[in-house]
This record gives sequence, C-alpha cells and structure tokens, in this order.
Amino acid sequence: MNKKILLLCKVNLNRSKIGEVIFNEQLRRINLDSICSVSSAGVAEIDSTVPHFVNSALKRAGYGPVINDRPSVVRTDDLRSADLIFTMSDSIFLESVRPYKNFPEVQEMVKNKTKLLPEYGLSPSTEGKDEIFDPASRLVSPRDSNSGFYSTLLEKLPSTFTEYFVIASSLGRYIPNTADRKFTKQIDRLYDRTVRQLETCITTSITKMKKEGFFRK
Repeated sequence: MNKKILLLCKVNLNRSKIGEVIFNEQLRRINLDSICSVSSAGVAEIDSTVPHFVNSALKRAGYGPVINDRPSVVRTDDLRSADLIFTMSDSIFLESVRPYKNFPEVQEMVKNKTKLLPEYGLSPSTEGKDEIFDPASRLVSPRDSNSGFYSTLLEKLPSTFTEYFVIASSLGRYIPNTADRKFTKQIDRLYDRTVRQLETCITTSITKMKKEGFFRK
C-alpha cells in the first residue's frame, strides 16, 4: 500500500513546494519512494506561479526543480487520503480545519494525522521549531504592506524597483539586472535558509517515521 504524505503551507508557493521536492528526493535516496509519495498544497488560493528563487535555491542545494509551478489548494479529499499531514506552522493547521467547523468528525480526522513539521523534525532544544521560515514573509509590497505575503527586508530598494519586484515575483518572472544583483543575493539567502531548515526537519522526520514503523507495508 502506497503511503501518502501531505505538506501544507499558506499558498503553496514556497515552503511546501520546497519541502515536497526535498522529501521525495530524500525518500528516493533510501529506496522508500516506491512505498511513499509526498505532495503539497496551500490553505489559501492565489493566482501566481512559483518564484524562480525556489528552484534556484533547490539547485544550489543539489535538488531538482519543483514538478508543478502552479499552487494547489487543499481539498477535503486530500486531507482524507493523506496518511500523514505536515504543516509549516500551527496557524496553517487552524486554517486547514476552519472550513469544517460544522463537521467535527473531519476536524478530528485531520487533527489525528497532522504534525507540525518543525516541531516533529527538530529537537526540543533547537530554535525555530514553531514555524518553517517563510522567505516570502520578508518581501514587502508597497501597495499592500499589511498583506504579509510580500513584506520586506529590502528597505533600501528604490520604490520603482520594489514595485517591479513585487509584481514580477508574484508572477514568478523576476529576472534581476546587474544593478539589482546585490538585492537578489539577500533574497537568495532567505530561500537558502528555508531549504536548510527543511532539509534538517525532513531528514530527522524520516528517521523518526522509520522507527515508528510508518513505512511498513
């Protein structure tokens, strides 16, 4: 029987997409990909594509690109068919069950198979076990500073470049010119941080899951 793991984040553009690639590759390397598959989804809908920073960060870490650069919104069938659900933060779990407030049996079903990935995959003494770092949370939209999705640490960006960056990133088509490379290096470091944290969490999680017998047929 093929085991199914579902990774959930806000909009399925960054963390869960990266995690899906890393998780499936880690399973392939230890010959568990034939009995377990990993997919990802978001709890909110967005009309966008995966930013190119995602695939660049994966490539630097030795992984292939994401399979589907369009975000997926989690469905009830996804929650039911998954043997195990990993969320990127506690708030993601709450959002995933909110639509089922009148269906307590669904909420209980999801709760019983859901784990917070950074908590499960890190030791109690490790910092950052409350949430997988979201690189997009540090990129700011000048048009909607309260959106939280494209907030910024790039405060020195010219307003015209910032506006262009926000629009282009949301479309997944941002290509920096020479003058902008110092800023994109900062963004690359954000995505590298997420990749490193996910690698650590996923490696530890697979070890725990093996000990707990999750992969037994």
